[in-house]
Amino acid sequence: GRGRFAVTRTPDAAAGRPALLVHGLGGGAAQWHLVAPLLAAARPVVAYDLRGHGSTRVAGTDRTLAAHAGDLLALSAALFLGERPHVLGTSLGGVVAQIADRVAVMRDGRIEQLDTPDRLYAEPSSAFVHEFLGDVVRLDCTIAQGEARFDGLDAPPCPAPGPDGPAVALIRPH
Repeated sequence: GRGRFAVTRTPDAAAGRPALLVHGLGGGAAQWHLVAPLLAAARPVVAYDLRGHGSTRVAGTDRTLAAHAGDLLALSAALFLGERPHVLGTSLGGVVAQIADRVAVMRDGRIEQLDTPDRLYAEPSSAFVHEFLGDVVRLDCTIAQGEARFDGLDAPPCPAPGPDGPAVALIRPH
C-alpha cells in the first residue's frame, strides 16, 4: 500500500461536486483552514497532507512530482468512488494537480500539446514533442500509399499516416 495519509474532511452536508485541496511545499492540509469552510457551503471538501508533509506517513522516500500525482489520483479514487472532484492546489499542490491528469509540453511560451501522460507518449502531436520526451532515432523515409519506406535501410515498410512524399521517421530506441 501507499501508507497512511492525513485527510481532513468537512461535513458532507453539501451535495455539490466535491473539492480536493492540495497544499504547497512545506505546508499541510491546515493551509486551507480559511478557504475550506467557504467551499464547504456548496460541496464536500477534503484536504490532505502530501507525502513527506504534516501527519502523512508513507513508506519509502519517493517525493517526486510523479509520486505526488499518483497519490492524488489514488486518494481521489478511494475517497470519491469514481466521482471527479474539483482539484485546487497552491504552489507545489498546484503543480501536482496539473500533472496528475494532464501534462503540458510548452515551446517558446506556447502549449505544444496538452494531454494525458499516456496519450502524450503514444501520440506526440509534433516532432518537437516526440523529441522532448526522450531520445529518438531520426530516419529519412518516403511515404507512399500509407507506408513509410526507409531510404538506404533494409527494413520492411511500416504504416505511416500523412501525405505521400519525403518524410522523417522518429523512432524511440526503447
